[in-house]
Amino acid sequence: MDSIFIDCSQDFTPSSSNAFQTSNLDDIVIIDQEWNYNETLILLEIILEHWRSLNNTKNNAHRARIWEVMFDNFNKKSPGRTLTAFKKRWDKLVEGYKLVIDNNKCTGAETMHFEYEEQIKEMGSASNRKKKEKEEKKHKSHSATLDVIKELHEETRKENHEFQNKLLNILGELVSAIKENE
Repeated sequence: MDSIFIDCSQDFTPSSSNAFQTSNLDDIVIIDQEWNYNETLILLEIILEHWRSLNNTKNNAHRARIWEVMFDNFNKKSPGRTLTAFKKRWDKLVEGYKLVIDNNKCTGAETMHFEYEEQIKEMGSASNRKKKEKEEKKHKSHSATLDVIKELHEETRKENHEFQNKLLNILGELVSAIKENE
């Protein structure tokens, strides 16, 4: 019997339609290609380029399309991976980064370093810039709204003052007319 190759970068479950039958487990060869440094940098660069779009969408179909576009861009620069492997590599990078961050928050723990920390921090910075821009825009909007309210209040105050002066003049004329008729 020929050997069966299973690419670990793809999902595989024996119960799925791609199930196989073999009596000899030695016939199964698992291919688990390691990601090299350059491939990982390309992946991070491409995800960073699309980070805003990926974070801005709530629509799963649109999010899936963004992943496909990112993968297509990756594949042009570094062919030979699957979309599933691409996503899994990202998930493992995030998981590793979070592990290092959590470890370094613990007092007394030996400081750990993450090989791609700067690139992932850049994504966080991009997200923070986006949040800051959104807050600034919201603040400007609130400031503009407050300015309009202040302006309207001032106009209303002036109109009320003018109206009160007119009423006082009319009352003054009425009092004068009553005194003349007496």
